[in-house]
Amino acid sequence: SGIMGERLADGNAAIALLANTLATVFALFVLIEVLGPVSGAHFNPVVTAVLQSKGPGTRAGRAWIALVFIASQLLGAVAGAALAHAMFELPLLQE
Repeated sequence: SGIMGERLADGNAAIALLANTLATVFALFVLIEVLGPVSGAHFNPVVTAVLQSKGPGTRAGRAWIALVFIASQLLGAVAGAALAHAMFELPLLQE
């Protein structure tokens, strides 16, 4: 959404920030509503850590589940960034 906002804003930083914010808010809302009942909508490692610390089961079992969720979240973030770069014909890796 950041790349899209910058390209559509034509140099206007306020419009770019607004487009980025709105796209992120609505995308997260839809994802949480759709995937919440299925997986708990764990999109943030901090949310996962808090929810798993208070969940049922043994401490070791909850820690293992949290580590799997967090690893998946981080891999998804990297894959999503690479896909966004590919969609907008940018280098996949940047400094």
